[in-house]
Amino acid sequence: MRIMHFIDSGGFGGIERHVETLCRAQRAAGHDACVLIYADHGSSWPDSLMRAGAPFAFAGGARGVLARLRAQHPDVVHTHGYKAGIVGRIICRLLSIPVVSTYHAGERAPFPVSLYQRIDEASAFLCPRIAVSKAIAARLPAPSTVINNFVLPAQIDFSGPSPARIAFVGRLSFEKGPDLFCDLAARSAQAGEEWVVYGDGPMRADLEAAHAERVVFQGLVADMDAQWTQVGLLIMTSRAEGLPYAALEALAHGVPVLACAVGGLPDLLSTHPEWLLSPNDTESWLAAVEHWRRARTVDPGALRAAALAILDGAYSPDVCLAQIFNVYGAAGVRC
Repeated sequence: MRIMHFIDSGGFGGIERHVETLCRAQRAAGHDACVLIYADHGSSWPDSLMRAGAPFAFAGGARGVLARLRAQHPDVVHTHGYKAGIVGRIICRLLSIPVVSTYHAGERAPFPVSLYQRIDEASAFLCPRIAVSKAIAARLPAPSTVINNFVLPAQIDFSGPSPARIAFVGRLSFEKGPDLFCDLAARSAQAGEEWVVYGDGPMRADLEAAHAERVVFQGLVADMDAQWTQVGLLIMTSRAEGLPYAALEALAHGVPVLACAVGGLPDLLSTHPEWLLSPNDTESWLAAVEHWRRARTVDPGALRAAALAILDGAYSPDVCLAQIFNVYGAAGVRC
């Protein structure tokens, strides 16, 4: 099966990591999967695609998308994100190419992006839909299939001590809650611990000015694989989410996750409700971090194993790929 994943990528975040992982998994399953990027915005993501062995190309805008799809006519186009969804569905309908759209965004972006998001949602009826969380599915005007993001488990050595690094991974914008992470570091950081922020965004300058003494700001890191072995705990203080890929990557490396109960995170962490917290309940966050400190010194192997076990079943590649292929079938593709 010839599968083309279509996306407009301006950075290297969770959606890009998901598309890369999905493309790799489909190619490993014997399918001809590739990535079409709407335009070259100077992102570092193509370097990661090359390392992963995932073929990609830049379309150069809507006309380029039309020309490439007309010439290649893949068996299915799988869109990701609002611009690729709107453009991809229209062009695929014109060319009679089966198309499927995945909805990833758990938050409503500021205007004018919010307008495009609404158009993307309003036009969802044009093809079969995948949502990465129940909350996103409930927002769509047409029924959709909820399919979890997934990640390929890492090879982990459980024998060593759990690192004393507590991390935030994500865009430094209000909906992701980096201010809550920094406030927690100001109240909780202990000697010998590192509180590290991976990511960039509009809140970085103010946060770095206020919290540089307690928090290390690493900026945007293109390849987190080398970083996860140094992280002992991931804290996700998001005010809104879909199903954050960073949470899956952390668990795949045996890193426990403390998170706000938003988007797909309550389902992901359902076997560990003590890891789900309210963004406004500071005392519970402080208690949860203290519990992690005790656990990492008593039995770090058990802590890592518990994190990794969350990905068994509903978040495994085999299960998720089968569900995605079922949606392709609903679009008219012979899988």
